[in-house]
Amino acid sequence: MANPARWSEEMVTSVVDGHGNEGVVSPERLRQIPIACRHEVAEGTPIPTIGKDGESVIIIILEGGARSILRGRDGREHLLGFLGPGSLIGEQIAIGRTRFDSDLVCIADSNCIVGEISPSSLMAAIRAHPDLIPALLHVISRKTATLLRDIERGAFATSAAQTAALLLKLADDNGYVHVSQARLAQFAGKTRMTISTQLRRLARRGTIAQERACIRLVDSAFLEKVSDQR
Repeated sequence: MANPARWSEEMVTSVVDGHGNEGVVSPERLRQIPIACRHEVAEGTPIPTIGKDGESVIIIILEGGARSILRGRDGREHLLGFLGPGSLIGEQIAIGRTRFDSDLVCIADSNCIVGEISPSSLMAAIRAHPDLIPALLHVISRKTATLLRDIERGAFATSAAQTAALLLKLADDNGYVHVSQARLAQFAGKTRMTISTQLRRLARRGTIAQERACIRLVDSAFLEKVSDQR
């Protein structure tokens, strides 16, 4: 899971880390945008992008992390990636004023501190600081590129490739995945039997070790290679 962290001066603009964070805006840029309020979101809780007045707001993660998932009508969840400190949520809907017809949600992966930014405040900041435009466009393009890669993998990749990619997404900094096989199957949109078969194959090869209540990645380089198979 994404490890709790703080938004700090050392963070750089628009990075992708090992957990799949699609892009963050640096503190230098976000100091130019007024944050209306800050509040805590408990672990496992969806992060709301609707303000108290019922209007869409932009969320900036200040501490902690969240996972971005797509929920199907049948109740299945597909994991898209993780968002760390400095990540924006809901910026495309708030800026473009176009609501997507999909159940795309971000769920706190740890206790999070988030800030709310109103669309009008962001637009005012852009008018005052035009250099914000390329920074925001870069973040949006990175998130879109990540989503398209995930769609491609879901449409054309083998079950082995999807399982490998999911393990890489979920692994913590020490290479451990603390997720049940049932949850892995839910994230991948596969049956538990399919995921179990793929995990056994990886374990026999020595790529992973199935330990009590977790999976340990032994050969991440091989998993990277498998995840690119079509």
